Amino acid sequence: MPRQGVRMIGPALLVVASLMFAPGATAKIGPADPNPYDPGPWAAVDPTLDELVAMVAGGGRGSSGGSGGGSGPKCVWTLAVDYFAFGQPLAHTEREDPDGTKAVLYMRECAGLAPALVWVRQASPQELAAIAVDMVRDRLPAPQGLFSPKLNPDAAPVVHLPLWFAVSGGQWAPVSATAAIPGLSATVTAQPTQLVFEPGDGAAAVSCAGPGPVFRPGMAEPATPPACSYTYGDASSVAPDGHGWPASLSIQWEVTWSASSGAGGSLGPLTTATGYAVPVREIQAIEQAGAR
Repeated sequence: MPRQGVRMIGPALLVVASLMFAPGATAKIGPADPNPYDPGPWAAVDPTLDELVAMVAGGGRGSSGGSGGGSGPKCVWTLAVDYFAFGQPLAHTEREDPDGTKAVLYMRECAGLAPALVWVRQASPQELAAIAVDMVRDRLPAPQGLFSPKLNPDAAPVVHLPLWFAVSGGQWAPVSATAAIPGLSATVTAQPTQLVFEPGDGAAAVSCAGPGPVFRPGMAEPATPPACSYTYGDASSVAPDGHGWPASLSIQWEVTWSASSGAGGSLGPLTTATGYAVPVREIQAIEQAGAR
């Protein structure tokens, strides 16, 4: 049974935004206030940055006055200072928390939903990139190996003959994700770079720059084994479990990011892997000498 997993290094974020008004903020608003544009005694808790990103992704891109294209209702995010520019203004549309974090008040209008005032704490491009990294990690496919010959006891690989390994073209494709808040977004892209096979027999791993070839019936055997292949020297009867070599197939990804602010760069490598038990047979030729 394949063993699937994802290995990566990336920071987790606990940056908060706020919905309505947090305790201690100069301006407060609540649903029971008879005049919602007048500061009152009502307060609400802040959603986390991850929750704010989910709000934007669910309906509305993160830009002042922009309309959304997410999976939820269409939304428009407008700076509160602009939204109330020609009416009775709120007392405060900006704030600074005790920890020094600054926040700006937005009006969020979504189709079919009541307008809502949302405090948006100002995140850095790097913070949004870290959220997008986690989104990419969740979307990356664990490799589903295509082996020639197949890893099946009745037609298993044979010692001293190359075992080809590959993945489908659908698994060898860039994976991207964008995290956005009003006014800022960051996109992370993981690009597959190498396919790596660790044979599990004590030999070094072999790799190739591509999804690998798949042997088709009727194909001519190449004079030289492809780069995405490995030749076992011992049958799996001498493997630790006596049945299959504990091999793994992995895709190495190069991860980069870019933000709407112009920031960006490399986030280093990431690896997805699947484990396989590879049965390897040994065929003995029996030669019978004729009588002279």
